[in-house]
Amino acid sequence: MEVKSKRHLRIRAPFDCEKGLPYTEVVVEGKRLENCEQVVNPRKSGVRISSLYLHRIGLIRRFPFLLELISQRLNTPNKIVDQDELNVEKVKVDTLIVGSGVSGLIALERSNGFLITNDTITDFLIDPLNQETTLYNRVKLILKTFQDKIVPGDFMGKFSEGYLLRLKNKMIIVNPSRIIFAVGGRYLPPIFEGNDLPNVISRRLFLKRRSLYKKILVLGSSDDAIKTALISGSKVLTPKGVRLFSKKYLELADQRGVEVEEVERLKVKPRSAKLHVEWDKGSSEVEALVFAPVKQPKLEAIANAGCNYRFYPNMTIYMPDHDMDGFMKSCGHFVAGGARGIWDEEASAISAEAIFDPESSSELNARIRETSLHDYYARSFVAIKSPYLFSEGGYVCFCEDVLWNDMKQVIRMGYSNVEAVKRVGGIGLGECQGKVCTYVAGSILSSQTLITFRSPIYPM
Repeated sequence: MEVKSKRHLRIRAPFDCEKGLPYTEVVVEGKRLENCEQVVNPRKSGVRISSLYLHRIGLIRRFPFLLELISQRLNTPNKIVDQDELNVEKVKVDTLIVGSGVSGLIALERSNGFLITNDTITDFLIDPLNQETTLYNRVKLILKTFQDKIVPGDFMGKFSEGYLLRLKNKMIIVNPSRIIFAVGGRYLPPIFEGNDLPNVISRRLFLKRRSLYKKILVLGSSDDAIKTALISGSKVLTPKGVRLFSKKYLELADQRGVEVEEVERLKVKPRSAKLHVEWDKGSSEVEALVFAPVKQPKLEAIANAGCNYRFYPNMTIYMPDHDMDGFMKSCGHFVAGGARGIWDEEASAISAEAIFDPESSSELNARIRETSLHDYYARSFVAIKSPYLFSEGGYVCFCEDVLWNDMKQVIRMGYSNVEAVKRVGGIGLGECQGKVCTYVAGSILSSQTLITFRSPIYPM
C-alpha cells in the first residue's frame, strides 16, 4: 500500500515486513491495518527540506502552525476501535523463549518452556538454498510437533510485575527463571541517495517476493549478500574496504560466477516502474535493489530485560554481552542464533544446543572460526568502516524524514553518540521507536551505546 512520509510527503513502502518497522502499519478510515504490499511504480514525490535548515533560518519560529500541520500527519487512529477488553493473567513458566527462527525452535525442542513470536515464517524456511537439508526437515518437524507450545504474540518488555506478553485477546505476566532470546537479527537499509524509494528492500522481503522480480542488484558485505546473488543470478555491490564475507562463500561466489564489486559512490533514481542504479564503474536498471549489509541483532527486548550489550567494531554492530554458551551474565538469561550475530543456519542451531549442552560450544567455536564473528569471543578488536555507509545522501530516519545530511550537520556540531544525535537531530523519535535509524547511526558513528529501549517495546 502506498504511504506518504510524515514531513516530506515522499512515497514510501515497507522495506521489510517485520512488525514494528517503518510503514508496516497504516491508518485507513481511523483503523490501523497491516501493510506489506508491493508498490509497483517507485516514482518521485514530495519535497525534501531539512528540518535543521528550517530551524536555522527561523521559519518554524515565524510560522509555528507548520508544526501543527506536521503533527496532524501522525500515523495514528483518530477514534477508538471496538474490541474485546483485554484480560491480564499471571502464568507460571520456567523457560520463556522469545522469537522463533532456527535457534528458537531448537531451544523449544530442548526445553520445557514455551515460545512467543509474532512471526514463524523465518528466512530459513523460505530460502531455497536451505530446502531439502537435514536441518530444514528438523525445523519443519519441530513446528508440527510443538505447535501447542508456540504462542502467537508480542514480548512487550519488563514491568514491575514481571514480563508482559500480549496475545490476541489477553495480556500475560510471566516471571520465568530463564529467558532464551532468539529474536534474530535484521537487515537495515544502508545510506545512499535514493535509499528510501519503494522496492529498495531487505533480503528477507526479497525472499518472500522473489517470484515478482526478474532482475535485482544486491547490496551487502556479508555471506547473506552472496546467498542472495546465488539464487537471483545478480551482482553484489559492497562499500570499498568493507568485506565481512567468509572464505567459504567467497570461494562459492568465485565458483558460481557471482561478481562482488567494491564501490565508493551509489545513487538510485526511479525510472518508470524500475530503479536506475548508478555506481562508480557502472549502472543498471533493476526491479528491486536488495540489501543485506550485515545482520544487526535485535537488541530491543534484550536490552529492555536488563542485559548488557557492547559495540563490536570488527563488524560495526551491537552485540549482547555473552559468552560462547550464549549466557548473559549481566541479566542471567541466554541468547541464541541471529540475536548473537550468527548468520549461518547450522551454527545458529548449534548455538541453541550450546545452552543445554556445553560440549556444543566447541563445535560452535569451530564453525565461526573463519568468520568475522570469531574475534568477538577472542576479544581481538579492530575497527572497520561501517557496512551501512555506501555513499553520501539519502535518509537516516524514515519515520521522521531525517536526511543523512542533517545527521552530518549534527556530527559537525560535536555530537558523537546516538543519544545526543537523537535529541538534536530528531532520529529515533518515530513510530518504529528507533528500531532502524539508531543502529545505522551508531554503526557509522562507532557510538558505544544506543538509546534506551523502554517498555512497551511495541505500541499498546
